[in-house]
Amino acid sequence: MIDTNGNGQIDINEWRNFRTMFVEKFEAADADHNLLLTEDEFSSSFEDMAQLRQISEDKFSFKRLVSDMSGRQDMKVKSVNFFEWMFVRRCAIAWGIAESR
Repeated sequence: MIDTNGNGQIDINEWRNFRTMFVEKFEAADADHNLLLTEDEFSSSFEDMAQLRQISEDKFSFKRLVSDMSGRQDMKVKSVNFFEWMFVRRCAIAWGIAESR
């Protein structure tokens, strides 16, 4: 994902691209700076991605999505961590690429 040129190393441009696409988006959405995104924070983090707008606007879908991807069976899920959020964002990016072809 980060090593886009496939040379087995991460150069400064690859790191900057990863940081821009993932880390900065997550940090910007994390209003309370607790390294977890609530439903509202999650929704705001995908405003730039049409592929997820519909999912992020539907509270039931958010809970279902988080439960399915994290393996949590508890439907009282209130937040996602960076790994879970990054998984969803990566899927949305892949979905957008596939949809455009």
